[in-house]
Amino acid sequence: MDQRHGDLPTELTQDHQCILEIFEEIRRTPTDSRHHERLLRHAAAELERHAIAERRFLLPALHGLPHGDELAHEEADEHTQLMVLLDAVTTVTPDRPGFDARLRALELGVRRHAWRDEHALFPMLRQICANGDLDRLGSVFREHRVRYPARLPEDWWCRSIGNPITTTEVESPVDAA
Repeated sequence: MDQRHGDLPTELTQDHQCILEIFEEIRRTPTDSRHHERLLRHAAAELERHAIAERRFLLPALHGLPHGDELAHEEADEHTQLMVLLDAVTTVTPDRPGFDARLRALELGVRRHAWRDEHALFPMLRQICANGDLDRLGSVFREHRVRYPARLPEDWWCRSIGNPITTTEVESPVDAA
């Protein structure tokens, strides 16, 4: 697998793809399995880490765009909504009524978030921001992802990032931000 490095929009797109791969794996895994539970925890950790990283790196960059303050506010609201959906999924067990609907709502929210970022925000950023600035932010984002990885199942391979990821005990990205 190639390991692509790029500007901030490229790095965030790869992050979105990795998170969506986790949801695809969750759908293929029986809900009563230990692997399903671990994938749910993995998705939660990745979403939390991603939201923190976007707040640290994307939102400040948005302020340079026309209507950037409004865009940053919408993005922050979207993150809040995703965290509410995440909480709705992680506070019940998969055997509870409504769990599947909650999980589908979360996945749909993540898909909408990714689509909006990748098809609306990122093209605007690339038109207005200097390439060097976006490259620098992409590099800092990569360092953040390495320094504060989510805990992952030991057999998970994130195809979007293109490297095997092993389980490690690390500090929570929530605590680190």
